[in-house]
This record gives sequence, structure tokens and C-alpha cells, in this order.
Amino acid sequence: MNHRILFSGETAIKTQLKKVNGKYVNRNGETFYCIENVDEMPPFFISLVSGDNHWLFCSSKGGLTAGRQQADFCLFPYTTEDKIHDNSEITGSKSVFTVEKSGKHYLWEPFSERQLGVYHTTENLYKNTIGNKLIFESINHDLGIRFEYAWAFSNRFGIVKRAQVENLDEDKVNITILDGLQNIMPANVDLGLQTSRSNLVDAYKKGEIAAEKLGVFSLSANIVDKAEPSESLLATTVWTVGLPEAKRFLNARVVQDFRKGAPLHHQEESLGGRCAFFSLATVLLKGQTTLEWYTIADVNQRHAQIKDTLTHLEKPDEELPKLVTADIAEGTKKLETIVGLADGHQLTSDTLASYRHYNNTLF
Repeated sequence: MNHRILFSGETAIKTQLKKVNGKYVNRNGETFYCIENVDEMPPFFISLVSGDNHWLFCSSKGGLTAGRQQADFCLFPYTTEDKIHDNSEITGSKSVFTVEKSGKHYLWEPFSERQLGVYHTTENLYKNTIGNKLIFESINHDLGIRFEYAWAFSNRFGIVKRAQVENLDEDKVNITILDGLQNIMPANVDLGLQTSRSNLVDAYKKGEIAAEKLGVFSLSANIVDKAEPSESLLATTVWTVGLPEAKRFLNARVVQDFRKGAPLHHQEESLGGRCAFFSLATVLLKGQTTLEWYTIADVNQRHAQIKDTLTHLEKPDEELPKLVTADIAEGTKKLETIVGLADGHQLTSDTLASYRHYNNTLF
């Protein structure tokens, strides 16, 4: 990778000349197709499938929509492809870091167009050949930090985002992590209502923290024309495990405050605005070490299901990721079985042709 440095006043703008490349790689015993320097390509659309009832459509820029069963049961707004590309900064995963090295503090927002030219970075995109996992990876060569997040499905727990930050240098580094999901949809908002009256829907949105760990997102009341009470009894839930002593926030405004270094205020409730769920934690990473955490969301949750989730959250932090990853693995086996019953698995000397046959059968 070659670099040119252009100076404008006292600011150095780093123009990176990078080549796009595609190849098959092995990650944790699973085959993925990797697109290196994916940020150099025009944005494109990706779909993930599930052995159960999940669905997910994602932009290579990071914006997405996802849910269960149908568009009415979405985790993020179900909209057209162009809007998913355009909304990548405000919908879906968002991660912002402050990195302390050699007495200086650096703000890094991976996968964001806000910091184009600020750092030397490499951004890669991985999709497994089974078709149910997607990984975004950003390597900051200046800070010696690698960050990745991945989407996967769990029938038991919901839609899973796994995140990982790695210190590539030998020296320890202090990192403050703000990570979460934004523009979360509450339950009981069908596609027609969201499409035609999204601003009205925003006014009815409600977010709250249950037991200091679980984000519960619902409508303050069902949106109806009749002058009568109508309770909204379903909710979208989001929770995080793996970030030590994390604080929770329910509004995306926390991202702007974090960028500015302004005080961040703990929230127990959010009313009348777009829903978000962010976790804030400060960690000390030794050289060549990695921190991993999970953010799990599910839609159309009843009171009994929310109670079950709260019971899960009482378990030790080291136990929950094992349960989640085991259920993801079960879903992968189920998907492989479904495609196998339709004769979708082939093994030939032409790897590309074999995987193309698998995907043709899958879709």
C-alpha cells in the first residue's frame, strides 16, 4: 500500500492508494470470502440468510435492515437499497474510540466517512460461504489498533453483533469504547406506518433500561385514529455482554457528545425520539491482546420473553457468550442441512463454481 501526504496548513491529509482484492480465507475453521480494501469500491448490497426466520440486508458501507419473519417485524427500518447505503452513518452499528498513546488522545471512528484521510487504514469485508455471517474489519496502522464487528443469527437470542478490538502493538494502550446500535425500531410498527408516518412514529417511541442491563424499546401507545386507550404490549430488546463496568445510553446524541469530549449522562429512559442502545467502557489492553463483546437484539418480545432475557443476564459474563456462540453454531448446521437436502453442496476442483452452485441452490 502506497501513501501520499498532502499538507493543508497544519493538517496532514493522508491519501491512501489501495488495491481491491478478493480471496478465500479461513477464520476459526470456517471459510470466508474476503474483499480487501472494500472501501475503494462503490457501495454494494449484501444479504444474509438464516436456518430459522431471521433476515438481514446490508450495505458494504455498514447500513442495514434486519428482523424476523417479515418486514413488519424489523430491528432497523425496512427501506430501499439506496436509503440503506445513505443511512450508514445513522442506522445500525456505530463504534467510536478514544485511544490514549504516549500521553496523547486520539479519536477514531472506524468505517465512518467523517475521518477519511485522517489515518492510514485498511478496511476488509468477509462473508462466510454458508451465507449467514458477515464481518467488517478496520485496521488503523497509525494507532496499531484493529477493530471488527460481525453479524450472525441465533434462534434463541436473536440478531447478534459480535465486536472485537485488538492492540497490535507491544505496548499497552488505554481505550475508551462507545459501541452500540442506532435507529432501533420498537415493536408494533408495521411497514406502512413506518413508511408513511415515520416522524409520528418517532414521537411515540420509548426506550428504557431494565435491571441496568437490558434496553427495552416500545411505543408509549399503539398509533390509532380512535380516541381510546390502546396499549403497546410488545417490545424490541437489546443487551450487551463482555464490556466491563459499561454504562448504558438510549439516545444517539451520546455519539456527538463523545466526539466533542462533552460529559455523558446516564439514561434510564428516552421518550419521543429515535431509539438507540450504546455501551461505554474504558479498558486497558496489553500488547498483542484482544477484547471481545456481544450486542444481541430481538424483536416482538412479550413480557414473559423479556423476563427470560433478564434471567439470562443474571448469569456470569463468561457464560453468556458461550451460550450465544453455541446457538449460532446450531443455526449454521440447520442451514447447511436445509441446503444439503436440496443437493446444494458440491466439492470440485473449481472452488468458485462449487460455491456458486451452493448459492444458487440457497436462493
